[in-house]
Amino acid sequence: MDRKLVEIQAVITRREAEFRKQNSDLLAELIGEMKNQDNLMDKNMKELQLKLKGLEKQKLEIIKAEDEVKEKVDKLKHVRTKLAEQMNGMKNKMDCLRKPAVNELLPVKAPSEPAVSKATTKTVTKGVKVAAPEPVAEPAAEEPQEAQ
Repeated sequence: MDRKLVEIQAVITRREAEFRKQNSDLLAELIGEMKNQDNLMDKNMKELQLKLKGLEKQKLEIIKAEDEVKEKVDKLKHVRTKLAEQMNGMKNKMDCLRKPAVNELLPVKAPSEPAVSKATTKTVTKGVKVAAPEPVAEPAAEEPQEAQ
């Protein structure tokens, strides 16, 4: 019986040794895989940080471009306003120049006749004629202006 007990203890000891070796091999493999995962994670983290920096640069470039576009739009609005003012001033000057010329072309009527033509009158209640505002005649073709 002692012999069987010694054999059983030897088998148990041998199996425990095999089990410990398997455990240490698995633990070493697990540690190696964890290191690989850590290295891979570090590599991915660095790549993501580089991409993030690139995206931040792009964002700054986009913001800068948007600001430039806003500045250009503001300049265009300012130029457009100036141009509209200049055109309005030129129109007023042209109107002032046309009025004396139009008045010279109109026939002078006697004071007893109203100076209202049929084309520029409208009838108001009770048959009283009132002068309508005269439309401003646009020139057929503008003459080229002299260089200033």
